[in-house]
Amino acid sequence: MLTCKQVSKALAEQDYQDMPFFKRLGLRMHVAICIVCKGYNGNVMLFQDMARAFRRYEESPPNKVPAPEKARTKWTETIKAAKQHSE
Repeated sequence: MLTCKQVSKALAEQDYQDMPFFKRLGLRMHVAICIVCKGYNGNVMLFQDMARAFRRYEESPPNKVPAPEKARTKWTETIKAAKQHSE
């Protein structure tokens, strides 16, 4: 089983989706079980998912319809709240 420090370091160094299957499985299991990591590292994983989805969206062909203003506002608010929470 991974320690909290190992999980935090692994998530800080790379996107968990780019990790090997068993390491990613270990991270997910630890975050699901550990009360401390569930909050912090769970949010890190969520933000990585959001960033990946946004990057995929931005890299999509230009003939696609731009994101609705409501979605852009929500993304901006979520990122600002995360920055304030981490400070």
